[in-house]
Amino acid sequence: MASEMGTVKPGKHAGTLMVHFNDLAAVEKALSEFDIAAVVAEPAMTNVNLVLPQNGFLDGLRALTQKHGTLLIYDETHTHVCAWGGLTRHWRLNPDILVVGKSIASGIPMGVYGMTKALRDVMESHIEVERWPQSGEGDLAVGGTLFGNALSMAAARTTLTEILTPENQKRAATLGALLADRIDEAIYKRQLPWTTHRLFCRSGLCYGKQPINSMEASRSADFDLNRLQRIYFANRGVWEAVATAGPTVPLCATGKDIDLYGDVLNAWLDEIVE
Repeated sequence: MASEMGTVKPGKHAGTLMVHFNDLAAVEKALSEFDIAAVVAEPAMTNVNLVLPQNGFLDGLRALTQKHGTLLIYDETHTHVCAWGGLTRHWRLNPDILVVGKSIASGIPMGVYGMTKALRDVMESHIEVERWPQSGEGDLAVGGTLFGNALSMAAARTTLTEILTPENQKRAATLGALLADRIDEAIYKRQLPWTTHRLFCRSGLCYGKQPINSMEASRSADFDLNRLQRIYFANRGVWEAVATAGPTVPLCATGKDIDLYGDVLNAWLDEIVE
């Protein structure tokens, strides 16, 4: 992780670099100084609280990658459930490659990738079926253990046509906003220096100001407090699946579920706030 905004640091794996989310200056620096094949990002960062893109960041990311001839890859494994067609469709993003998983098949193992027509043509023109799986120079071996799995395909079709519908996802987003309102009310009532996540069906607490990058998210993290919160909630019928990421309102949720979360949150805060 870069120690400050505007810096570029080596990633955990050879041949990778890391820059902060929402830091276009660092992206420009990396693309100008290195030969970068692709930039990989989430439209909104998850797993480190919830880091939303600042105005102009995603547009700037697309412009910079196009300027330097670099592919832009969005990972919507966690964000696809937020809106019908994912944030790529809802926010009218234009990546070269898009990857999705998890929610697209309702938990059945499945991954999906899509790409521009130009990249598809390159991929298809370099596949040598007769020599697969031993790909020669210039060829491209494409395969996977679960490729074309009948169960996964059936689950994805049902999920996309019957569950992740515009109506259902709009309803979940509305409940997500109500949940965020309940969290806001609880914070304001006790004058806590915290903020509330808001991303359609995703809501939650941040033990500090709304972070704009992973560095700020780390500074606001309180893992002991988060563990206490999760245990307290679990013992009262509310399960926080991912530490620090906040809850995602499921499509099967009702207003009663939002009320339960709000009641448990207020009870927890009453016990920990003097």
